[in-house]
Amino acid sequence: MVDGMSGTDACYYFAGLVGVRPKGLTLKQLAAMANGRIKQRRIDAVQLAGLVWGMSGIDIERFIHFGIIEETGAGGPVQLSPEMAAQVAAEVERLRSSDPTLPKAKGV
Repeated sequence: MVDGMSGTDACYYFAGLVGVRPKGLTLKQLAAMANGRIKQRRIDAVQLAGLVWGMSGIDIERFIHFGIIEETGAGGPVQLSPEMAAQVAAEVERLRSSDPTLPKAKGV
């Protein structure tokens, strides 16, 4: 049993994650391949997030290994520095002035 799945079901599940046919591969091999794919997807996610938001203060190794980011205040709004908030507000105002048909945020 692997996560409540029979060995056969787990083989098919891991093969599906990796995108290979399970024939000739052991459950251990498929699990290792799936874990490698999951780890690579986490690395890709961290790299993309770093390009968009910056990743200072986040334990990247913990995220890659466990898929957990505790330092972000998950569930809450994005916290911007005053400088970044001013840049965002200026860009929004620039966009609205160039296209008055853009919708306004609620309460604005």
